[in-house]
Amino acid sequence: MLEAFEKLAPSDGYQHWDELSQGGEHGGVSHEATWAALKIVRRSRERRLGPEGTRGFGYGVPESLDDLLHAVDRTGVEEVAGAGLAERLEASALLREAVASASLAGAKVGLEAGREMLRAGRPPAGAEERMVWNLAGLLRDLPGSGPLTREVLVDMNRRVTVGTVDPPEAAGRLRREGEAAAGVEAEAAGFYEPPPARELPARLEALCRFGNDAAAEPFIHPLIRAIALHFWVAYDRPFVDGNGRTARALFYWAMARAGYPLFTYVSLSSPLAAAPRRYARAFLETESDDNDLTYFLLQQAEAVRAGLRAARERLARKRTELEAGMRQSRVFPLLNRRQQAVVAHALRAPDARYGIARHQHSHGVTHQTARDDLFDLVRREFLTVTREQRVYVFRPADGLQTRLHAAPGVRRRPRAAAVEETLPTNLL
Repeated sequence: MLEAFEKLAPSDGYQHWDELSQGGEHGGVSHEATWAALKIVRRSRERRLGPEGTRGFGYGVPESLDDLLHAVDRTGVEEVAGAGLAERLEASALLREAVASASLAGAKVGLEAGREMLRAGRPPAGAEERMVWNLAGLLRDLPGSGPLTREVLVDMNRRVTVGTVDPPEAAGRLRREGEAAAGVEAEAAGFYEPPPARELPARLEALCRFGNDAAAEPFIHPLIRAIALHFWVAYDRPFVDGNGRTARALFYWAMARAGYPLFTYVSLSSPLAAAPRRYARAFLETESDDNDLTYFLLQQAEAVRAGLRAARERLARKRTELEAGMRQSRVFPLLNRRQQAVVAHALRAPDARYGIARHQHSHGVTHQTARDDLFDLVRREFLTVTREQRVYVFRPADGLQTRLHAAPGVRRRPRAAAVEETLPTNLL
């Protein structure tokens, strides 16, 4: 073991026994001696959390995790969201998170289908679309800055599972003795049994105290606290269904409450859905190594890095699209950001169709504001409007690119009522 201590290096990573035992020996030192040395080092640096009277969970902060915490702290919102694009990127991240989190629960709703449903405000068709709808609504309207309570957590579960769980009354209810509980770690079947239902009230009280105790000593970084809350709910499985979705929504609640608006623009579940086996394995590694939460922290750190990288890439693409559209038209400065987005999209998709309800939901504005936006674009001759089944349908005007190239700095508007003279004003 002394030889193993000398040969340990931070660059070796945070290996689980299953991984370490399959590799070569460290400088002739046996796997068992190396593992014993690792465990002693880890235990000496370990911090514990969890309900009193239980072993709880332990964690360390390896160099790779320390580096991520620093990166999150020094990344500003503008770096990810960008001036003038925050609203669009926030809506995009919310949609991606809702679709990806639902997919981890088994829903097969594509990103485009989810976007069409949410932007059009169309009621969901079936339980899988309902999952996406529920998650988007919760993420858009997370509980405010108040404390985390059992009632808040139960209501979060009710909101993500209503209309998707059988029996329906199980939505937003703690599981009972003998009831099975759906979990996110599908590969753990037969390996792990969650705490008995009689312990759940006390465990949830402990979870809420941990979530609220940000000023307690010793200091726990907000990102570690949020990830630990995520794991805790998934580990306890307090609900019949929706434990994973509730846990991931709780992560966003914790980061918002800690004052990290950055995560409004980052989808955590998208990287998790891209590598679900790695996500499941992180639970197994934690549970099979004396509840060492570090494995899960490191896996979530990878997902946060990937989410930040994807957000920056989307920002770069949006900037490029917007700048290209602005170069094509000197009229763009006369439009608001929502209208600029519509015209930029219309340039790329001449067959696109736009509706007032979809514009309203895409940008989070009132029905009247959305209506004014689109009819103003008709008046400027960027869009045309017809009615189909008593609903206004807007399309890119013919020759839009040519018109934009030739557009003067200010267009002469047609008479205000001319566009709608033949259209009933009470149409949706």
